[in-house]
Amino acid sequence: MTIEQGLPAAITSDALLMSVRDRSRVVIDHEMRRLSGRAHNLSRRDIAVIEAALDDLVERLVLTRLRGLPDQAEHLAKLFDVGVEDDSS
Repeated sequence: MTIEQGLPAAITSDALLMSVRDRSRVVIDHEMRRLSGRAHNLSRRDIAVIEAALDDLVERLVLTRLRGLPDQAEHLAKLFDVGVEDDSS
């Protein structure tokens, strides 16, 4: 099987998972700060429950499925716009 031009070079399934997990964490952190600033009636426990639910969603709906497709890591990296750094520049 050949790799289509433009796909990240030699990204592994583990690297893809780490990148997607990191990006998900950034999004969740941002949204939790935004929610905390807007929903003043939520307690710290409420915020923690919402954050745990979002973490669980990322794990079950994204990361678990990516783990099941290790042979598609390079194509999925393109989809998620992640990849290895190009050292040739």
